[in-house]
Amino acid sequence: MLFRSVSQSRYSLLLLTASLVPSLTLVGQSWFNIDETMEWILIAIAALFGFINLIHGYQKHHHQILPLLLFSSGIIVFVLHQLLESSLNIHIFIALLANVLMLTAQIINIYFSRKSTCSH
Repeated sequence: MLFRSVSQSRYSLLLLTASLVPSLTLVGQSWFNIDETMEWILIAIAALFGFINLIHGYQKHHHQILPLLLFSSGIIVFVLHQLLESSLNIHIFIALLANVLMLTAQIINIYFSRKSTCSH
């Protein structure tokens, strides 16, 4: 029981990190004046934690590829968002789309992991 609680806390922490850290790049640009290097670092951290979580779920729990595909799509959209210059309205929309894809991937991963019959 304790292990399951710790495991769920780990999922929650990774979910929060993987989905909200990229949002900091958008907020950081407008509020904190975060430079481009810091934005790339935040995206890399989000990708690292997100993929660790998703790969663990895939290998140990559910063997469903959908969360990995959604998260990868979100990272690709976010990288393209960083590389392309755009107006502020499109900038916000693309960042939001990337975040929704990554967050949805993590939620689906948790759903599949809880639904699996694996005891881990």
